Amino acid sequence: MENKICILHLEDQLADSILVKAEIKKGFDSFDYHFADSAAAFIKALEEKKIDIVLSDYELPDYSGTDALALVKSRYSEVPFIFVSGVMGEDAAIASLLNGAVDYVFKTKLQRLVPAIKRALHEAALLREKNLAENERRKLSRAVEQSSVSIVITDRDGNIEFVNPWACETAGYSREELLGKNPRVLQSGEVPYIVYKDLWDTISAGNQWHGEFHNRKKTGELYWESVAISPVFDAGGSITHYVAIKEDVTGKKAMISELKAAKERAEASDRLKTEFISSISHEIRTPLNGILGMYQVLLDDSLSQEEKEEYFAILQSSSDRLIKTVTNYMDTALIVSGNLAVKETVFAPEKLLIEMGDQFRPAFAAAGLVMELLLPPDAGSYHVKSDAEMLRKVFSHLIGNAIEFTSRGTVSFGFEKKEGTLDFFVKDTGTGIDPEVQATIFEHFVQEDGSLTRGHEGSGLGLSITRGLLKLMGAEIRLESEKNKGSAFYFSLPVVS
Repeated sequence: MENKICILHLEDQLADSILVKAEIKKGFDSFDYHFADSAAAFIKALEEKKIDIVLSDYELPDYSGTDALALVKSRYSEVPFIFVSGVMGEDAAIASLLNGAVDYVFKTKLQRLVPAIKRALHEAALLREKNLAENERRKLSRAVEQSSVSIVITDRDGNIEFVNPWACETAGYSREELLGKNPRVLQSGEVPYIVYKDLWDTISAGNQWHGEFHNRKKTGELYWESVAISPVFDAGGSITHYVAIKEDVTGKKAMISELKAAKERAEASDRLKTEFISSISHEIRTPLNGILGMYQVLLDDSLSQEEKEEYFAILQSSSDRLIKTVTNYMDTALIVSGNLAVKETVFAPEKLLIEMGDQFRPAFAAAGLVMELLLPPDAGSYHVKSDAEMLRKVFSHLIGNAIEFTSRGTVSFGFEKKEGTLDFFVKDTGTGIDPEVQATIFEHFVQEDGSLTRGHEGSGLGLSITRGLLKLMGAEIRLESEKNKGSAFYFSLPVVS
């Protein structure tokens, strides 16, 4: 069944209109016919009706077919226009075709009218399809050109035939530099060959490939791309081209990496809290039990003076341990929260180290160890600008650890003058630290033997506090250790002239 067409006929003679309409009925079972005998009626019909084709006389009393043609072509360019006239000469007919009419039919040969209308409607339909396709192509082209993803089209051998502006901007190459090249120009050398083989095997078999590339821009900068590559087929099913849609995911991968790191930090924080509660419970309860126990024992009036002195010594030891534990936890909290401020002064570290030796001399004697304070002959002439109290705490933790983990031999500490710096050290001949533990020994609550029955007192905070204090002072701690031969800790501070 044919679609119902709408015909507008501009004609001043009603009789001619009747003849034309009768002729049209011979070729069309159903149609709408609108008769206009003036310019006003003609224009009104165009505005109010969806006209499929216009028929027009060449000359009218108050209007001309030429003017009607010009109006239709300017406002309704897809509507075909046919002159139907009895006075139209050959020259005028040819001129009308040049001006946009699709045909002309003389009233004396109306048998040509239906074929002319059908041909005009067919050509108009083809033109509409062509214009529609062109509009779609134009929209697609504009979308591709303005897309914020990279689009690359290659021939079947992989040579680039098209790149959109975003692909050029992402890779840093101009369109001229990429056309004719193979996409391998972007390879960084960091993607295994097997990935490219899988890609080519997949798309050459007519399938789509998805993956990621670590590519290199013209500037040498590396970037990540998420890629989808699809084959393009001709009417016979043969591959003619490949289309790659690529998105720069460098920022996205960095964000994911940061989120993973944040998750790990959060999990580490949870573990730290658990370890903190477990450690503080043990490290505070143990000396408190000793203090409370000795308090009850000392209430016994029958104790001898010798027993009282022994119990007082235990009480003093438990008190010292409790104070040390609380101080360590406070220092850790201040370091982790960022609330510990560095108070810099210029001072000679020689005096501080001599005082540290005097402070620890009884502990060395009690442990049966040799203490060595090793300083250059002109040690008193060297000064540093730092926090003296923090430096004192650093040596207190390092020397205390060395004594605790050295059963016999020597603990030495001091500094050496190097180019522009003083290199401080604490060395011992103790148990040493296994290589696999050395990477974590500066973390919170870590000792080589992490159990609460490990045979050594302490919260495991000493080295983490030491590292935290040194970072605040602008220094990094270094460790050299060999199992059963001892350990050495080093850090450097700049000399102040």
